[in-house]
Amino acid sequence: MRPKWFIRLRKNFFYYGMAVIVGISLFISCLRMNTEHIFLCVLTLILFMLPHVLNRWLKLYIPPVMEIVIVAFIACGIVLNSVYMS
Repeated sequence: MRPKWFIRLRKNFFYYGMAVIVGISLFISCLRMNTEHIFLCVLTLILFMLPHVLNRWLKLYIPPVMEIVIVAFIACGIVLNSVYMS
């Protein structure tokens, strides 16, 4: 069994990696002056905080694997589908 700090480190690495990808998409959308994609990227960054907010305010425990799945789904569903398909 892996220690909790290792699991948190891996989860944070994934979060920051996805945030960097969305940040790059946001930068590209700003260069292209595409306001719809800018809004979607900002919305994605806000939705990335959803598991943390649920844990902090509602005391709802979400396992780290489920948090990674939620973040990956948000990133793939919104950013990759909307920004890179146009």
